Amino acid sequence: MHNGKLPCSALVVSYNEGFLLEDCLRSIHFCDEIYVVNLNSSDNTVEIAKRFTPNVVNEEKVDLVEQLFSKYIPKLRNDWVMLIDPDERIDPSLADSIRKFFKEIPADCGRINVPILYYYKKTALKGTVWGGMRKTGRLLIKRSACHISSNVHTAIVLKDEYKTYRIQREGNNVDHHYWVQSYKQMLDKHRRYVKKEGKSKYDKGERFTYYRLFSQTWAAFRESFFTCKGYLDGFLGLFLSGFYAWYVACSWVSLRRYQKDIGK
Repeated sequence: MHNGKLPCSALVVSYNEGFLLEDCLRSIHFCDEIYVVNLNSSDNTVEIAKRFTPNVVNEEKVDLVEQLFSKYIPKLRNDWVMLIDPDERIDPSLADSIRKFFKEIPADCGRINVPILYYYKKTALKGTVWGGMRKTGRLLIKRSACHISSNVHTAIVLKDEYKTYRIQREGNNVDHHYWVQSYKQMLDKHRRYVKKEGKSKYDKGERFTYYRLFSQTWAAFRESFFTCKGYLDGFLGLFLSGFYAWYVACSWVSLRRYQKDIGK
């Protein structure tokens, strides 16, 4: 550690999220380097980012932040990289947990998952595939331990000799993820991801069938509402479980379209 900061570079990509960005950047002050990629925002994103770091660059808007990983992760100063969105907040308790983990970090650690708490608008989710007390998510990666690409959901893949380690939840040591500010924002975001799902599924060896379309759609709803206890969130849990099932169905349709486009 240098001046109490971790040897870690935080990469934040923002598009018209100035209203979220300040709280995010303030919560990651313990990182040795903060790097903000501004996607030609028309709000005060750049102004806010420059209050916290001189490392602010402009980039053409892309559909998915994963498309920028292979370009910007190699530019960062540290091997350890925090990938965080403007709608996330690292709780001070989690910052302490990360510092403690870094003191004796295992040699084969290539990725660190942390407890994460999802919010729909301002409501913390108790269940669904996004919610629950045991939910964790990727926060930190070791650059030299990963294969980095622009594939949706698989942009970061660990090399065989490395492992994912998980920081256990203790009290409020969570990544507060204010995942949804409005229904329109949620829908627009997932529509962007759906466009890339077809190729991603195909590259993973999956192939479209109508049986998989219907069975996986039902399985998605069942997982979110029953297995992940979406029912604890009442009508919101029912709605979000249905939304998750819709997304899974659209992903399979995206795969069908991709296969038709490439003639397979």
